[in-house]
Amino acid sequence: RTVPVAAGDPIHLAELLGGHLRDADCRALLLVGRTRRSDGFRVQMRAENRTLDGAGRLSETGPAMARATAPVAEMVRALKDAGLTADASSDDEDDAGGFLLYSILAGLPDDVDVPAVGLLRAPAGVGQITLDKGVRAAAAAIARHLSPLPRARQH
Repeated sequence: RTVPVAAGDPIHLAELLGGHLRDADCRALLLVGRTRRSDGFRVQMRAENRTLDGAGRLSETGPAMARATAPVAEMVRALKDAGLTADASSDDEDDAGGFLLYSILAGLPDDVDVPAVGLLRAPAGVGQITLDKGVRAAAAAIARHLSPLPRARQH
């Protein structure tokens, strides 16, 4: 099941998406944004501890960076298998995407079965059909790597 969440104020979105992840039925989160640094799709592997405006640290006690928990290599492979240009990047861009990724990752519990959280960046000029194709490929890659639900939680 997919629950789309519309773009909005990044601080409010971080709280809203964090709330979704606290629900036991939410096992993955795919953030989708734009990249100005590539003509292809990029899967961001990590996010830096920065405020939204980049002027300081978002968390004084948090780590300097947080790694995505989604299967990055598999997402890139799925995008390429779908005929799209794609790569993985450790470079954070100065936008709300990195802020959201760090905020959400830093708020995850220290449980063994942590949700898959990733950030897919689409090229700035890509059309809606190609964007949809990329999102579907990345989401499918994440879904294939989720652990099976315990029998008691299966619907």
